[in-house]
Amino acid sequence: AEALRAIDAVDVRVVGIAEAREAPRDEVAEACFGGLSPYEVLVGERKVVGLSQVRRRAGTLLQAGIALRFDAPRLARLMGRDGSFAATLAGRAAGLRESGVSADADGVVGAVDAVLAERLGPAAVQGDRPGP
Repeated sequence: AEALRAIDAVDVRVVGIAEAREAPRDEVAEACFGGLSPYEVLVGERKVVGLSQVRRRAGTLLQAGIALRFDAPRLARLMGRDGSFAATLAGRAAGLRESGVSADADGVVGAVDAVLAERLGPAAVQGDRPGP
């Protein structure tokens, strides 16, 4: 959320545990960005950052996805769903572009890296990144 604010996103907030528990658990929530989990990030009322995790004995993998563009009709078609599904999904999720943020992928990554480096130290963001 802090990184998104740094690239001029407005009305950014983090989903709390109670809010996530109260979120709809309908068929639209089957699409990752259609449901809410704790600590995901919203711009307005629409999800722009999704989180997932896997826990194993050896450790935990945490993955975050930040959509630059979110094409709800296309995702609905890929899932074999109808226009009603797509409309509901579009009301729950957005890409940064639809949220008024003009930063490109490098700008978003740079903002996230800056926050991680500030919070966890520079070693948290060193190393090679995969290409596009």
